Amino acid sequence: MDERVAMSDPDTYNLVYLNKALRHDLGLTEDEDITGKKCYEVLEGAKSPCEFCTNERLSRDYFYKWVHHDARTGQDYIMRDTLVPWRGKNYRFTFSTCLKDYVGKYLKENGEIVGKSAANEMIAIALDERDPEPASTKCSKASGKPSKPTKS
Repeated sequence: MDERVAMSDPDTYNLVYLNKALRHDLGLTEDEDITGKKCYEVLEGAKSPCEFCTNERLSRDYFYKWVHHDARTGQDYIMRDTLVPWRGKNYRFTFSTCLKDYVGKYLKENGEIVGKSAANEMIAIALDERDPEPASTKCSKASGKPSKPTKS
């Protein structure tokens, strides 16, 4: 499992670092220069900052944890964002893990214990959603089993 790492300037949205795993996911070479390119352009293919940008929620005191669905890859990612000091300024540091990889690898390695942990992670995802339908969809995707709608 390869965690993805990105660093950007939260004021200008300029990227300063992408690790090898994230570059691979984005189809970028290891030596391709991303310095100064906007995070929303490179990471999301957008022309302006993302509606779901978490910059305003970030602090040096904690990681802000959330789940993001990447429409380009079709994957859901567990995101952990924080601010880190570097060269006299705070930068956004994002550490992300593909939910499917996370659940699959650890279920294979640790069986039932991690299965319960993954179930708890999916419950946390569901509880973070305001609308039950997207929560159900995300949990269904994470479990690898299609959900069947029920009528009340």
